[in-house]
Amino acid sequence: MFSKRNASKPSDELLDKVRYVLSFRMMLSSCRDSSDGETDGLASYLGDQLMSLLGQLGIQALYRKSRGLLDKRSKLSCLVKEDEAVCLEFVDIAYGYASGSYALHAVHRYNPGRWEQKIDAAYQKCRELAGEWDNARHLEQQLGAAQDAQAVVALMEATQDPQHSLKLLALSPKYDANSFTLYMAYLLTGKAAQAHRVLQSTAEFHPADARLHLSLGNFYWAALCNVTKQTATIDLGPLRQVTLQALTCDRATARQRAETHFLHAVRLSKDRGVEQQANEQLASLRTID
Repeated sequence: MFSKRNASKPSDELLDKVRYVLSFRMMLSSCRDSSDGETDGLASYLGDQLMSLLGQLGIQALYRKSRGLLDKRSKLSCLVKEDEAVCLEFVDIAYGYASGSYALHAVHRYNPGRWEQKIDAAYQKCRELAGEWDNARHLEQQLGAAQDAQAVVALMEATQDPQHSLKLLALSPKYDANSFTLYMAYLLTGKAAQAHRVLQSTAEFHPADARLHLSLGNFYWAALCNVTKQTATIDLGPLRQVTLQALTCDRATARQRAETHFLHAVRLSKDRGVEQQANEQLASLRTID
């Protein structure tokens, strides 16, 4: 199992840390692009953080999948480089690498050095990022199962960093359902500013989403309706509580932003219903004094 070219042998702990880094990379890579062609922004975000750290450390953790010519067993060649020099090279029999089902087949090269401390730093970072991944997925499930708006708001406020949690939810492939759930929950609990922040934060990561632009345009339009007393003839529903103060802008700015978002919705929409709503809102906006 171990090449005679090397006098020393890597510890099981070191091999396991390299495996963890590689299995995390493989998991993110498999999630990065879904079957319908949509990019998983959360997987990309976490993967970019890991690759950035590896770049700062000056190391590479690489893998290559293969199958034996005779035994047909799946194998995974694992390689660690520091400044392009190979520090560790080993091969696993991979029965199910992501689930931890593997067996060491052979170690071809091992050169002890400071790179092992760098691998430990990468391993710790992967543990941290994996925690973020798990927390985001768990929170997403909890939000979907919440019974009412108060429960949704309570879940967000119970997180260690609600703003960061919002970012992770906005990066998820289910961002549209996440943003709608949070946006409506904040509106229904009288938190218009937070509802607006949900839409703004989500739109920053998905600037081509016409529905988000329509919803943001409606926020500014509703604030104008409220300040100009248009509510007597228009039923704003939950948007009746939206004010210019909550949006931290004046009437001219609100009008300009509403028009901009409605125009974006018209330009970007692939849904004729969304396009029609945006055009109707543009026409309504022009009637507001």
